[in-house]
Amino acid sequence: MSKQGNLLDMPLLSEEVEKALCEYELAPQSGLKKLRTALLYLNKHQPPNLEDSLLSQKMSSIEGAIDRLILSSSPYSADFHHSFLSAFDAVFQIIYAAQISEERIDQLVFLLSNDRSCWHSLKSIVDYSAQLPDLKSYEAHFDLKKIGFEFEALLERLSRLGSVSFQVTSANDNTIIGRLVLETVQTLAWLKAHYRVLDWQLVFVEKSIDLRELCESSYLPLFQHDGLEVSTRNKLLTKYETQLKGSFYQEFELTLPDHVARVTDKRYSRLVPCFDTVLPDEISDGGFPVRHGGAFYLGAMDVGNGRSEVQYRQCLGRDYLSSFLFEFDVGESKVVFDCGECLRLDTALFVDIEKSDESNLAFIVLSNEQKVPLVTHVFGSNVLEYIEQASVSDSFNIALIEQVGECFALPYLSKRDIEAVPAFMAVPKTWFKNVWLSKNNDAFLEPWLFEYKSLSYLSCLPAVEVFQGSSQSAGKSGYYAGQLFGKDVWVEASLIRVLTPCLDVHFFDSFDGNEAIPPFVVYEGQCFDQVLLGAKTLQDKPSKGFSVILEWRNQSVILFFQACNWYASLPFGYDTQDFFVPSTENGRMIEEVFSSIQEEFVVINKNNFTSLVGGIWPPSLSIEKKG
Repeated sequence: MSKQGNLLDMPLLSEEVEKALCEYELAPQSGLKKLRTALLYLNKHQPPNLEDSLLSQKMSSIEGAIDRLILSSSPYSADFHHSFLSAFDAVFQIIYAAQISEERIDQLVFLLSNDRSCWHSLKSIVDYSAQLPDLKSYEAHFDLKKIGFEFEALLERLSRLGSVSFQVTSANDNTIIGRLVLETVQTLAWLKAHYRVLDWQLVFVEKSIDLRELCESSYLPLFQHDGLEVSTRNKLLTKYETQLKGSFYQEFELTLPDHVARVTDKRYSRLVPCFDTVLPDEISDGGFPVRHGGAFYLGAMDVGNGRSEVQYRQCLGRDYLSSFLFEFDVGESKVVFDCGECLRLDTALFVDIEKSDESNLAFIVLSNEQKVPLVTHVFGSNVLEYIEQASVSDSFNIALIEQVGECFALPYLSKRDIEAVPAFMAVPKTWFKNVWLSKNNDAFLEPWLFEYKSLSYLSCLPAVEVFQGSSQSAGKSGYYAGQLFGKDVWVEASLIRVLTPCLDVHFFDSFDGNEAIPPFVVYEGQCFDQVLLGAKTLQDKPSKGFSVILEWRNQSVILFFQACNWYASLPFGYDTQDFFVPSTENGRMIEEVFSSIQEEFVVINKNNFTSLVGGIWPPSLSIEKKG
């Protein structure tokens, strides 16, 4: 690089930086080193009137960020790439301005403001608040005949990324087949993008699993912690979120086999929990991610018998992270939706509504002539009656919301922003899509917008295996006794996951006026809707006493006792009862189950726990919607 008189050869320097940034994406370590060389030259030969200025401080920030990335094995990040590009552009513009006049410098000094995201990002690298990726192990099977270039050249390129080794599994005159193992800080997405000839997979090791469990179990308590200073809490949350996203989440499309066609659909770039294998073809074809009950599932549309059906083919894992939501006031209730699933907020007129002659459905006709189903069960009765009372010239608010690939228009009165974490449910139910928990542990409902009979409905909801009732109940003996519906209830201690002071019970009115929402309880981020309040009416909220969470064979039940005592064994003459399905609406007249038992005492143990759950909450209630 040369100087022309007292002026830097800026076009040449700019070209060198551009080449280095391009190389950073392809070969991160080499690109960063070249970027550093260009920066050092620029710093050494900057115009005299800029020495000891704000520009020098910013150039030191760039240098510090480059040095830390090189010391951290040179991870590639699109965000860092963009930050370097913006930062160097600002530096070049200031230097150009210095060659013109001081006044021109003053006009452009805003480019060096700390408010700009590029400087904030680079500062976070320097001061270690940015969480850089750790070393991960990847493996790929290779066939030299299919690679298309020299194996030695491949090894040499991979060695620049980290530690690489290989194992030959078979060899003959035509080809060599084996397995590559690479330890690097680069992401799986980066490897798949730049070494497409190899089928890379993340190798999970026990240490990573331990770290994953630590991060996942700590995120919600930290999110809801009210004893930390706001800045400290936010900094810790950012580190946790960066660690979780970088190590244990991936874009959905990376779970699909390489030959599956990618479409321009933001659902395919959605972050979902990582698992160690690519989904098989028969599962992944036409799949898309769905968050339901606090977990992500691989969903697929199956069109048959004249209607669409959403089937869940595999659970991808629980979602532990917070999301930003819109809470909409829809008249007599409030509901929330993930901002990422709200396509846009808009207004509509009464004349934009088109009713269907063949059904009770109504549609909003958008400006591009697209017809979107209108959610009509809001504003206390029917939105059409509500809107018709207003002048036809008055506009009303609508939110265009996407669920499993279908768009719906939700009318609303007002909205507010909320940050919340999804509560988890081992067996997702159809009465809601997700229950969300705020920083203050307030619960918010995200409903399904489907009219199940005429649009889409859910089927094949799998249980997520999380609690088996063995590890947590090991060593527990005896029985706990309390009263429920006027009867003495004795519970085998080994069924009890936890006995805790009375938990809050949440009651919500039905969003669509059809399927009743059962009372539910949230404990440590998990939602339980199989609740025995021990009261004759659901409105009699228990306010004192104890909540007892029972778990066995992936089923959970919560009992509420006013008083609870432990006994080493059952009194003489106590026996086990089976529980039978009552002839009641939605299985909610729970008292009838206990009234059918003639004895004044009830024993709940491992022998009859399944019949208790099946008697009060028939299995069909978990997977079927209306009629």
